[in-house]
Amino acid sequence: MQGEMQKDNAVFSKANTSVVISRIKSLLEETKGKDSFLDVLFGASQKAVLEGKSIILFGGGALGKEMLYALQHLNIFPAAFCDNNTSVQGKNIKGLPVISPEQLRADYPDSFVIICISKHEDSIAKQLIKLGVNSECIFRKESNTTNKLIAMYTMVGTQASYWHHHERCLPDSMLQRFMQMSDKLDEAYECYQDQYSKDVFVYKLAIFASGLHFWLFKQFMLLYSEPCHEFGVLGYDDTPEDYYYFNNDVFNIDNGEIYLDVGAYDGDTVLSFITASQKQDVAYKEIIAIEPDPSCFDLLVSNTKECENTSIHQVGLWYETSQINFLTSEETIHAQAGNITTTVDDRTVTINVHRLDDFLEGEKVTFIKMDPSGDIVRQVLMGGEKTIRTHKPKLALGIYHSLEEFIDIPILLKEWCPEYKLFLRHNTYHLSDTDLYAHVG
Repeated sequence: MQGEMQKDNAVFSKANTSVVISRIKSLLEETKGKDSFLDVLFGASQKAVLEGKSIILFGGGALGKEMLYALQHLNIFPAAFCDNNTSVQGKNIKGLPVISPEQLRADYPDSFVIICISKHEDSIAKQLIKLGVNSECIFRKESNTTNKLIAMYTMVGTQASYWHHHERCLPDSMLQRFMQMSDKLDEAYECYQDQYSKDVFVYKLAIFASGLHFWLFKQFMLLYSEPCHEFGVLGYDDTPEDYYYFNNDVFNIDNGEIYLDVGAYDGDTVLSFITASQKQDVAYKEIIAIEPDPSCFDLLVSNTKECENTSIHQVGLWYETSQINFLTSEETIHAQAGNITTTVDDRTVTINVHRLDDFLEGEKVTFIKMDPSGDIVRQVLMGGEKTIRTHKPKLALGIYHSLEEFIDIPILLKEWCPEYKLFLRHNTYHLSDTDLYAHVG
């Protein structure tokens, strides 16, 4: 017991000298007295909600489901969905009945209503008030920045990302886990080329350590979300990460680019690369797209059939030649799709996997985008060490799937290629999709 206490004391003593831990603790101090998610969503009505006030979610689409997920994690359980769409009325969504606006007024006259759509909240609020719902019982009833941030906070890319990391740290808290690896955090921090990247690194860790505090999430998005800066809060209607792989402040696409897309999904990033090449007035030499998921691969083939100098490969990449099972995109949410599993059932697919070095057989690539679903970026990189050391391609890597890859990958790349300049950018409106860029230019 005494030995364990001495070990713990050594860990916490070391953590107290850590630059990253010190900055995380400072950010956590700033959250004290700041409004939580429930404070912002319900205001003075929060007490009634916590005491069991009935809640109806207006809108059974993506945001409604995500709001349900967020509230359930806070032990708040809405009674039903309400939707104007007659095709879903009378059905169930996520185990809750879907009612009409008329049923809402007749059967739930005293309930609180949260508007769960991402645009035109004002018109839904007017509809509800016209039906006789008290305005004070309607939440998210205006199209303003705060309500957009609430939507961003409840997105699956925020909620699932946080809870995934939280559960993988148990029984420790995330702050305890960070303290245990304080030396590695500082090493990763120093890998980045600019202070902006270092700030993104610290802020994201602090959000996790805070238990996903709304104020810290809000600050992070307003300060560091690239689409918030360029297009405004929820102002970009497509997938912003696809855009920022190729339109960023770190590097441009060059003439003669040989682009390798690892985790090409349905071809969205291939098309984004071609669009960006045209916009930047350069001509690429070749596109190599890799996607093992059967349903995604079929879409990839269909969506890129008109693309010139493009080869499509239904193959998996790994750190060794082997076979793996992974959860398919048809059966899982974004945060789970691609996760490696030992289970073989209707939700999984078994594929042959190869090392990237073996797949390329020494052929040069100049740009690698890598964002396969699941926590596999490190493993894929390990199979491509020779390619990276030899050719030093530009890299755009999604390193948000696990804390381990978020911390380990910059260290690994600097070890392999000290000439790399590394940058970190947050490229979406939720907490996922933080990408590492590397180049030697």
